[in-house]
Amino acid sequence: MQVYCENKDTDERPHFFLDVSPKGSTEPKFTFAGDVEKLAGDMKAIGEGNQENVFEALSADSWSSPKEIAHHISMSDSTVTKHLAKLLQAGRIECRGKTRNVQYRALFA
Repeated sequence: MQVYCENKDTDERPHFFLDVSPKGSTEPKFTFAGDVEKLAGDMKAIGEGNQENVFEALSADSWSSPKEIAHHISMSDSTVTKHLAKLLQAGRIECRGKTRNVQYRALFA
């Protein structure tokens, strides 16, 4: 899939188009897919929802590794790790250990 962004002088917001041409076709056929700001907002909302899923998978009573969390919520290890870092920075979770032995648990007020 290819994405093409366009912004004309008369446009207030840039728009993006998706390449939907058949595989092997020499003629690209782009279709309007929306504006870039809406796409960014949608992606942020999805990310925040996933972050909440990671948080909800944690317990205040027991420690969990990123791999256990990823398996529990059917998400990739790297995505879970990214969300855990944001939750840790926000002070919503705590961790112990380092690298391969790191474990996390939720902090409930």
